[in-house]
Amino acid sequence: MWPKSLLAKDFVAYETIKDIEADKVGDNSSIPPRTPYWAWTQRRRDPIVLAVVCQSLIIIVLCTRLIIGKKPDDLQCARQLSPYFLPIRFPEDKLAALNKVPPEKYERVPKELGGGVKGFLNVFHQLHCLVSKAVFVTSKQARADIILQNLVRQYTYRNDYDYSNVTAFRAPEELVRGHIDHCIETIRKSLMCTADVMPVVFEKDPSRASGSKSDFNLWRKCRKFDRIQDWTIMNRGV
Repeated sequence: MWPKSLLAKDFVAYETIKDIEADKVGDNSSIPPRTPYWAWTQRRRDPIVLAVVCQSLIIIVLCTRLIIGKKPDDLQCARQLSPYFLPIRFPEDKLAALNKVPPEKYERVPKELGGGVKGFLNVFHQLHCLVSKAVFVTSKQARADIILQNLVRQYTYRNDYDYSNVTAFRAPEELVRGHIDHCIETIRKSLMCTADVMPVVFEKDPSRASGSKSDFNLWRKCRKFDRIQDWTIMNRGV
């Protein structure tokens, strides 16, 4: 996923988590509603639960020019973080694990396309508010419609650029603002739900008046995002 030139030890170290016993959930058939939302994943080595250990500095290096400023030209980070916003097939008999009942309420994927219930991974819903390239594909299209979405930043600079070709902006102002508020609330909920409790320590820095600075060069255990993208394509519901 990341350019090989940036995979030096000074920036990032990857360690595949080969044994994820903690993710073993067993048979879901007897699991009542309100079980953990990953409980439906029975395959311990499913790409959706594989993890890597990475250093956050790599993300800062790649994304700085994209995120700062009005309209940066470098879209490298957007391309690398771009999710494939494809509907997926979700097993109907696992809906109870998502607390989604009765199953008759939910849209089905045609049997010729694999059957199941149509849905998508929520991470792509969250990402479209920030930096993402949404790729919408329908069964009636031979090609994909690609839309670069960066909704919150686009709204911030809506008076500086022409976004008339962006569907989200072709609505009354109160509806557009409501969409932005929804995005911010979605991100807030995600941050609090998956709260990052990695300690940030203070590094001594005599050049600063306080004598120290926050060391945000953190190591984290993360899901490997390109595996999630691959899984989405393999389990597409269109």
